[in-house]
Amino acid sequence: MTLRHEKGHWRGDTLDDLRSEMRRYALKNGYALAVDHAPACACGGGVMKDSYGAGTFFISADHGEGGTMLTCGSCDQRGFVADSQRFMRARSLHEDAAAVCVCGRRDFHVIVGAALYDASRDVRWWYVGGRCVRCGVLGVYVDWKDDGTPWEAALREPAKRAQTKKPVAKKPAAEKPAAEKPATKKPPATRAAEPEEPSSGNTVPSDLARALKQNVVAAAAWKKLAPSHKREHLKHILEAKKPETRARRIEKAIVMLSAPSAKR
Repeated sequence: MTLRHEKGHWRGDTLDDLRSEMRRYALKNGYALAVDHAPACACGGGVMKDSYGAGTFFISADHGEGGTMLTCGSCDQRGFVADSQRFMRARSLHEDAAAVCVCGRRDFHVIVGAALYDASRDVRWWYVGGRCVRCGVLGVYVDWKDDGTPWEAALREPAKRAQTKKPVAKKPAAEKPAAEKPATKKPPATRAAEPEEPSSGNTVPSDLARALKQNVVAAAAWKKLAPSHKREHLKHILEAKKPETRARRIEKAIVMLSAPSAKR
């Protein structure tokens, strides 16, 4: 292992070097890396075979909603980490949105890792790390909160999960919040009240309350959540800076609460 700090960046030559950098980042983030996986494409590309050889991916990330698409550098097949496809916005899938190293390269050796909930295999936080194939710079290019997706969901190979028309499938969901906006007739009042909500403990904001009322399964799951898990949901929703982002985060929370693996 040849992990080193040069010109303001951590650099390395192996996947173990990348793991070390991801562990450092995860500890600083507050959710330690518990499991990781080096993805591989069905074409044979993916897993690092040598320092600058085959097995690279382009990393496209949606930092607002949380999610990652990996594109095989050998055959251009696309795959998504866990359920990222359901929440990534169309513009995040464009090749221009792919992560770029400080040296200008866009192809990386990749590791997908996660922090897990206590005594479970359910994901609490995702990390996607990359090692530049040209200069060896290491980094976590995207990370986001999850609410209990099984870790094994990340182990399906990208080529087997690929569908080239995913942006079309995602577009209607991204436009849905626009229809809800008129129902909130006092946007300024709602947004002004947001900073006060976290101080009220687990008080449910009105828009989330409406969404829970419309989904009895999600509502039942919400009632069973531990207070700390409720606070995480609320913090994620209340931190949204735009109404459409907040609406998408509420939608995502409802989907996760409705799933059998929702954290209790």
